[in-house]
Amino acid sequence: MSFFSAILCLADASGSDYIKGQNAYKASRYGYAIQLFEKDLKQRPENSYSYFYLGLCYAKTNKKVLAKKAFEKVLEIENMKTFSSKGERPNAVLLKKAQKNIAVMTNRQIKATGNTQKAKAIIQTHAGKSDNYLTHALQSNGKVAHWALSKMPLKIYVSSGQGVPGWNSSMNQTVTYAMGVWHRASGKKIKFKLTRNRKEADIVVKWRRSFGHNRVGVNPFESIGGHIVRSDMILATSYPNGKPLGYNEIQGTAIHELGHALGVQGHSPYPEDVMFFSKNPIQGNTLTLRDKKTIQLLYQQKADITNGTNVSPSQTKQVYGLITQGNQELTQNPGRALSYYQKAYRIDPRNKDVAKSMAIARYNLGIQAMNAGVNAAKRQNKAQARVKFQEAVRLFEGLSQSSTAPSGTAQNLKDARRNLQLVSQ
Repeated sequence: MSFFSAILCLADASGSDYIKGQNAYKASRYGYAIQLFEKDLKQRPENSYSYFYLGLCYAKTNKKVLAKKAFEKVLEIENMKTFSSKGERPNAVLLKKAQKNIAVMTNRQIKATGNTQKAKAIIQTHAGKSDNYLTHALQSNGKVAHWALSKMPLKIYVSSGQGVPGWNSSMNQTVTYAMGVWHRASGKKIKFKLTRNRKEADIVVKWRRSFGHNRVGVNPFESIGGHIVRSDMILATSYPNGKPLGYNEIQGTAIHELGHALGVQGHSPYPEDVMFFSKNPIQGNTLTLRDKKTIQLLYQQKADITNGTNVSPSQTKQVYGLITQGNQELTQNPGRALSYYQKAYRIDPRNKDVAKSMAIARYNLGIQAMNAGVNAAKRQNKAQARVKFQEAVRLFEGLSQSSTAPSGTAQNLKDARRNLQLVSQ
């Protein structure tokens, strides 16, 4: 799949930096062109043509995530012209080219994960189709993220907004409504359950007065090692200018943010959809057929990032925190590192990263024991050498039965056994 270039020298995009950027792009000076288009956007932040060429430049320099974001910005700016008081209309040609380039970038991103078949299935079947926006729902790196249907229901904890200006308890019902909306849209496959235990929750809903940058809600979706560790929702009670949000507006925001929490990581390019970039006059609080089709298609894809274990996102985050602590000790003190990994194992015994980390720590302990045995043998302390080589043999034998054993395990086991035999004579 190749990239689609824009029409050159369009009248409404004729700023000097834009023209210079085009010339730099045609001369394959992509780094310089990026600087020029970024400079133009500082002066004219709504120039979708500069964003388009910025996307082309990023694509040419293999910056796939930035390229996709630039092309998506084109869709946002052009589609918002539908509501312009200046009589502007979206540029259909530019929209089509940006859509196709997003498909190209998504295809490359999925292939980069090593899954060519998934790329083929998603791009050829769904890219450019007007009945869904699946290619926009993936993570910016092209990975599929969603909760495991086998682990339903998702537990949702709704925090009290006590003390938040503009909040009242009836607003919690907007979350309950949003749960029902997505439950029905998924063909009742996605299920929810309210919980009073914040620690066991998969999704935590919080309240605050307002955000900046025209936001009325956020979803800090976070993953580590292929596992969802956080998918909270934060809802505002007021616009950034302080104007209170009405009940229906908060309800619409709750539906939108819950969509993100479920795995729709991008936005729809179609203004009427609930998952469009921003609120607009033709949006309602009802999912469109396209919204429904997209969530159904998303959950039909094999997830790269999911919650495929019996632990909560907060527990998963704790597990990877322990892994990080262990990694910091691994070289100098593998025994202490192993203790951190074992704590993580007790929380999530099915976590492959934990198993791999414990194997590496035991391997390092085996190497440490081997070295101590050699040093003892050099000092003619055969008794101590024998103890250390026995320890090394035990560790390497244990590892040799594991699928996570480091590559040098077999050879080190052989060497440890030979050394043990030598000092035992």
